[in-house]
Amino acid sequence: MRETLSQSQVAEIMLSLVPPPVQAALLNDLEFLTRYGLATEATVTFGGSPPFSRSLLFQAIREAFGADTSSSKIAAEDGSVWHLSVHDKDGQRVLRFSAGEHGFIASQFWPLSPSREDRMIGFNREAEAIGLTDSAAEHWRAKLSSSAVSDDEFDKLQSEFNNTPVRSVLRIEAELRARSVNISSLVPIELRYYERLVGACEPDMTLSAFVASMEAEHLSSLMRWRRIEVLRSGLLLSWHSSLVGKFPTFDLAEEDIQYLYAWLLQKGDLVSCLGAIEFSLAHLDRFPRIESKLPELIDKLWREADDNESGRFNLLSCLCCLVLGEMARRGIGRDRPPFWRRLAAFAQASLIERAVIATGLDISSFAEWALKARGQIFYLQTMVDLRREPRWLPDFISSDQLKAEFLGRISAVARRNEFKITDPMLRERLLGDSGLQRDVQFPFSYLPGPMEGGTEAVAELPHDLVETLEQQLSSDVLGPNSFAPLLNSTLLYRITPDHAQLAADALRRVKYQIMQIGDERTLFSLLSGLATVGAVTRSQQLADEVRVLARVIRRRSGPKLPRDNELRVALIAAASYLDAGEWACFLGDWLTEMAQEPLTATMATSLYAHIRHLQNIEPILRRSCAKADAALLATANQLNSNM
Repeated sequence: MRETLSQSQVAEIMLSLVPPPVQAALLNDLEFLTRYGLATEATVTFGGSPPFSRSLLFQAIREAFGADTSSSKIAAEDGSVWHLSVHDKDGQRVLRFSAGEHGFIASQFWPLSPSREDRMIGFNREAEAIGLTDSAAEHWRAKLSSSAVSDDEFDKLQSEFNNTPVRSVLRIEAELRARSVNISSLVPIELRYYERLVGACEPDMTLSAFVASMEAEHLSSLMRWRRIEVLRSGLLLSWHSSLVGKFPTFDLAEEDIQYLYAWLLQKGDLVSCLGAIEFSLAHLDRFPRIESKLPELIDKLWREADDNESGRFNLLSCLCCLVLGEMARRGIGRDRPPFWRRLAAFAQASLIERAVIATGLDISSFAEWALKARGQIFYLQTMVDLRREPRWLPDFISSDQLKAEFLGRISAVARRNEFKITDPMLRERLLGDSGLQRDVQFPFSYLPGPMEGGTEAVAELPHDLVETLEQQLSSDVLGPNSFAPLLNSTLLYRITPDHAQLAADALRRVKYQIMQIGDERTLFSLLSGLATVGAVTRSQQLADEVRVLARVIRRRSGPKLPRDNELRVALIAAASYLDAGEWACFLGDWLTEMAQEPLTATMATSLYAHIRHLQNIEPILRRSCAKADAALLATANQLNSNM
């Protein structure tokens, strides 16, 4: 008679057949374990202690918390016997583990206690310490109020605690001090971690809708925490001015202000300093005592070099690449809008920056490592994101552009609130000719920020520029300068499809013969600029003309566009297609055409690697790029075998 397998036995067999990452995810899913009657077993160690069986250890802990003698014992896996005893420490019952002369205190096992008082005291202390104030806190508070947790629930609760920014920065600082850095610690893999860091965002949310939701949800949740920690956490959101405008304006005590500004000057990350400056200038009329403290904080950003490998702007730039690149590699938040993923990634980068400063790590070497680790994936992810948000390019994360953007934002908020600034020193620093204004650069200080890739420019294209553009593009002979008024205005002013059509018509009229292209740099600026116009205006006609122009240049004599740069142009031009399927087809066709042109082994190998990364970032490309993928692999193998 054939034996019938139970549901849990079938689940165990199926688990053994799936890849290890899927297996690990399922074994960490408490609902899955409960549904199929599965239990996990693990070992637990404490620093230098021997390993303990988790199930036996937790049983002994429950006995210690519940016994009249408040003690129990357990055998470790090396055979040593450990005694567990309960002691009072600062109003909380904790466990002491001892074996002969060895011993240690463990305070984290209160969820296993049969005493409701133990559980609630422990939970409330931990939740307050780490700022756990969302719906998960209410869920666990209700659970712990009614009963102790199971073994798997204990692990789930610890995971909940670990997926908070406070715990994250503690782990990061510990690893940095030990000079043993793990990317998984720097970049948590759980989506809910980033929702706690910057607030939740629905897949189809716009920037304006997200900003509106922040005050009602994320910031109101933070407000249930300590005031000074609310500000330090909220300042991580300062990657966009509209979010700074949502900060709570409760009246701060003098000691709060003293502490916050002292912390910002000594240990604060750059974007938090920027947010504090913007917030302070906007509210000088409500908090006049802040005014005397602003000059030093402004100087911290203004005097910081943007071209120094050991500088803070370089560190921040490289950390942003690391975090967003790792999120892209793991697919974290893939269905969320690009602006939200950037906000989440860059807020985490700022959190890491705080840890680097606190631990005194060498900035230059750490920044170099961060950029090399995930810089390429960051770049390609940002290029893929142009389809949804075409106005923010990966180059805008450079250290010099970050500083230019920060100074531009400070200048803008200072001018909006000029009437509130009464201190002469502060006025000169912000608005005088010898102050910060001399370093506000056009156009760099006015380019879109990382959260503005999907927003329209506010300013209209000046009439005189329109006339110049129409006049120059109507000529029968065109050079790179003929397109300059359009290309230089694309990200600063509102460019319409009609403007893009002028460029497309001009290219066809001169049969793609552009005169006076002196070198590769000029050629790339022209093609990438035209592609950007097509992307921003969603002009598919101009994108098609740019593709033809690239083909003509590829096949004629004169300056050539390196294949990596042509790939970049193709990715920008493809953003003229908002529909994902049409975008993938346009890009796949262009890359297939490139793959079938004569290539060196180095070119084929490099282009093949880029396409493979793109397919991992955006799986929809696997079908449309299949021909290019196969052609490049065959070319690279053939050329390498002939060497």
